[in-house]
Amino acid sequence: MAAVYVGVGSNHQRREMLRFAAQQCRAQFGSLRIAPVYESPSRNGGAPYLNTVFGFDSTATPEQLHQQLRSIEAGAGRTRGGPACALDLDLLLVGDIVREESPQLPRADILRDAFVLRPLAELAPTIVHPQLGDALGVLWHRLEPEISAQCPLKRTDISFSQ
Repeated sequence: MAAVYVGVGSNHQRREMLRFAAQQCRAQFGSLRIAPVYESPSRNGGAPYLNTVFGFDSTATPEQLHQQLRSIEAGAGRTRGGPACALDLDLLLVGDIVREESPQLPRADILRDAFVLRPLAELAPTIVHPQLGDALGVLWHRLEPEISAQCPLKRTDISFSQ
């Protein structure tokens, strides 16, 4: 059983899409751990995003997890490209697996995007990045000044009822 972490984001019907993602992930993966939700500006000029991270335990392979996440996105009406993103589910970490092929693990966004690293570090501060050997909380503390300046975050409360 591996600890799995998934980045979750939406800039279209944002609250509804995050709740839909939680409902669907619970149905497919079981109990979820959910990080705080943050609003961040869109990189492509669209509406601001709401982002969080879900954590759960699974015995599925990265390929199986990736396919399940794409299926949930499709169920939310996700189409690739364009300024609005109904739902984006990105596999961030699967245990200590490191791989270059798709899905790449750990996902490079962890070290680049505040809207990924901050909720991930808050949800799992002691989990160690499998390539760097540093805990996620330590990485956030180290990288926060640089990556937060590029993408300011605003914490937002959302209820994810069971």
